[in-house]
Amino acid sequence: MSLKKALISYLLPLISQLCQTPLDFIKTSVSESIAKELPQVDTQVQKNLQVHLPDILLKLMYKEFNAFSRLKIQRFVLLHKELSKSLQTNIRKSIKPKDMVSFLEAAKVFKKAYAEGEKWAKNNLAEDAQHPDQTEGEQISRAISSAQYPVQIEKPSAQDVPNEDKALVFIT
Repeated sequence: MSLKKALISYLLPLISQLCQTPLDFIKTSVSESIAKELPQVDTQVQKNLQVHLPDILLKLMYKEFNAFSRLKIQRFVLLHKELSKSLQTNIRKSIKPKDMVSFLEAAKVFKKAYAEGEKWAKNNLAEDAQHPDQTEGEQISRAISSAQYPVQIEKPSAQDVPNEDKALVFIT
């Protein structure tokens, strides 16, 4: 072997070891500095996250909630518009002016009956006080039945009735 080849064979491992040494030095120095500074960086990051993360998350959450709510509201508004439009067209098709006139006449009858009922209630307050345990419907039916059927009052008769001392007289 030549001297040149022998020198190269000895120098190659030395050169590779020299190249590895700076790389190893850099690796170890970087990992040591990271291990040394990491707790400080970690605490700073945690503090910043505790301060700013709720604001960031809440802001995004509120945006999503508002967007979702708007979509739901728009959906129901559209459904309401479609339903009211459909009802209006169907009602226009099904209700004729003749029906509307009969509805108005029926409303007038109910209005008149209500007014008469109010007038009757005002006039019969004393009689209603005699029967406080009866409902309004029972009192009205009692008044109607007494108005339809004659009242029976027992009066002494001027005529002599052989079998009875008193006679029933109908007053109408």
